[in-house]
Amino acid sequence: MLNDASGFEKVYIKVPMNEPAAIIHYMQKVENKKQQDML
Repeated sequence: MLNDASGFEKVYIKVPMNEPAAIIHYMQKVENKKQQDML
């Protein structure tokens, strides 16, 4: 997944900075995706 970085930037900008739960949730999603790609 080469577009992870650009996708992260797009989503991160949309996430309000006063919603850390949403940011944490997205970061966990990214980590899960990375682990799946490594399998």
